[in-house]
Amino acid sequence: MDYFSIILYNLKPNNEIEVIDNNPDYHSEYGVINSASRIDENSFQVNLSTKLYDFEDRIWVEADIEISYAKVSDIYID
Repeated sequence: MDYFSIILYNLKPNNEIEVIDNNPDYHSEYGVINSASRIDENSFQVNLSTKLYDFEDRIWVEADIEISYAKVSDIYID
């Protein structure tokens, strides 16, 4: 079992990521993780429901979004 921020997860053999503890305190500020999966060894995808600001209507709306994360390698900092 591993953790990312305050979310516990378990990597499954079929590239799914089982979210074990979807912390309710996290929900109100950041949203609810619906699913997560590994794309490959260096990246994964998270599907979540969260509030986004609609600048045209000037209101917060509930939205389902998909976020992809990729490992960054070979960074050179001078």
